[in-house]
Amino acid sequence: MYAIARAIGTTDGAVKSAFESMCADGLLKAKRDANGNQIYAITPKGKRRLDETDGAVLARQALPNDARVLLVVDEGRSISADLLAELAAEPTLAWSLRLDGIVRWMAVFESDDAVPVDRAAARVEAAGARPIVGRADAIYNASELLTYATNVATRRALRA
Repeated sequence: MYAIARAIGTTDGAVKSAFESMCADGLLKAKRDANGNQIYAITPKGKRRLDETDGAVLARQALPNDARVLLVVDEGRSISADLLAELAAEPTLAWSLRLDGIVRWMAVFESDDAVPVDRAAARVEAAGARPIVGRADAIYNASELLTYATNVATRRALRA
């Protein structure tokens, strides 16, 4: 408790009180180890509550693995209202996101069928913009991204 308290700038009594409160709320469970030290574990309820606060969990719901994604790259021409209306009319369009920078739009399609996103990509190209088509592969929160980066670096080091 002392190390946690020190890391977040509070007292170990405040941390212990917070842990006890989480136990009372069913978010954590406490037990003693063989040496009599208090050990805390997250409960299923606590895991659900934690997931609710993780932006990556919400993003995974909006952008599931294998969702078809279309990025619209502005090639120096503006993205026309007509093109946006054509994209909006696509029945499998789940949602879109306007971006600033060279990539101007991201469109996510519900279907795992390539035809709707390919049709939309052809419309984008015909309108003078550049389409980039792909599939959602993975969404990471900050700690998951750090773990992924560490794994990539380790694999590269092993190959060298």
